[in-house]
Amino acid sequence: MFNTHICKNCFNTYSGKPEVCPHCGFKLKLSKEEKQAQKSEKKKNKRKRLTDQEIMDTIDFNELVAASKKSSKAKEQKKAPDYTVDKSGNYCIDTANVTYLPNTHTYSAKKARGEHDAPKIKWWEIYKWADLFFARRKIKKEVKKASYYRPEPIKKGTMISLCVFFGWCGGHNLYARHYRKTLWTIFLLVTGCCVVWSTNPALESVKVSIGGGSLFVVLFMWMSDLINLIINKFSYKLSRWKFIDNLNADNRATLGRKYIDINEYKKPWYVRLVNKIVNGIKDKKAKKQTAEASAQEDLVEPTEAETAPETEQKVEAPVKQTKSKKNKNKKNSSKKSK
Repeated sequence: MFNTHICKNCFNTYSGKPEVCPHCGFKLKLSKEEKQAQKSEKKKNKRKRLTDQEIMDTIDFNELVAASKKSSKAKEQKKAPDYTVDKSGNYCIDTANVTYLPNTHTYSAKKARGEHDAPKIKWWEIYKWADLFFARRKIKKEVKKASYYRPEPIKKGTMISLCVFFGWCGGHNLYARHYRKTLWTIFLLVTGCCVVWSTNPALESVKVSIGGGSLFVVLFMWMSDLINLIINKFSYKLSRWKFIDNLNADNRATLGRKYIDINEYKKPWYVRLVNKIVNGIKDKKAKKQTAEASAQEDLVEPTEAETAPETEQKVEAPVKQTKSKKNKNKKNSSKKSK
């Protein structure tokens, strides 16, 4: 019983330890060189792990548009975003049908382009806030619609299987490159387990509220992600980034100030906060230096203006002295003649 084996090639049983399978002739024992050659081939054939930028480059929304136009039975989650492409190749979402006043939501875009420092919206200008809110809501809808597009390296089957077996710890989010969401799920799971199964009497009154609440949030996130994956409504961060990167300056500025700089909004909030503080300090230093330089220029200019008349006076003084000497010489010569 323990001496029987199964051939890897034909799956037939054989007894003993022969070098070749008696049924199909498959070589069962390999030398060290052959094993090393097999390992090297496996390493070559192993799929390379792509970066986020490489995955984003594989996303093509034009294919999604063409597929939605061809298929008459396209589902709601597979509909392409409603946008137009301008001359520079950027996506443009028209918000004219939701804004009541013309050019009310483009002030931040002009500021981002550096055309002029536009004034901020005052608190009593409610109509401008309403226009900005409705325009932002429409752009967010299109961005969310584009985020349903699944990148090519990420497979749906692996996503569902990871969500079923490891969704309670955020395994599917880690596979989809949603690192922040995975950290939040692990944090809530650990805190909930520590509070619920703790023997500390001080935490008895908090077991249901904090422990059970955090575990319920983890369960809700798990089930909602599983349902969204099944109905193709799962939002992928890489697709959302790709679509926002291709938006023009007006649409990105309408979404918010953090989307004006394309490379900044992808960073975590604490990195953006530190960069904001550092940039503010640098701006203050630059303003102080310019103010000091202008003050020095103001001090230098009046001294030059004051020195100019003094030189003129010095030049004029000897001329007057020469004239007086000539007059004295004339008087002396007249007296001598007399």
